[in-house]
Amino acid sequence: MQADDGTDDFRYSASSDTNTITVTTSEPDTTLQAVDPATNTVVGKATTDSSGVATFSNLDNGTHDIRLQTNQ
Repeated sequence: MQADDGTDDFRYSASSDTNTITVTTSEPDTTLQAVDPATNTVVGKATTDSSGVATFSNLDNGTHDIRLQTNQ
């Protein structure tokens, strides 16, 4: 996955706010926002490690397509 490329990176469905998703990106040591493009709402924020792995926790309920964006 690559942030800021204008495409949806993943979709999730959740029924509680205790959801955790781990993603691998091409963005090491970067703060990312998980944005629902339908509403332009940030549903999560995480920082990747040196390998580009980030874990988003406590994501919003519902079904969301997500675009990863760098924290600008």
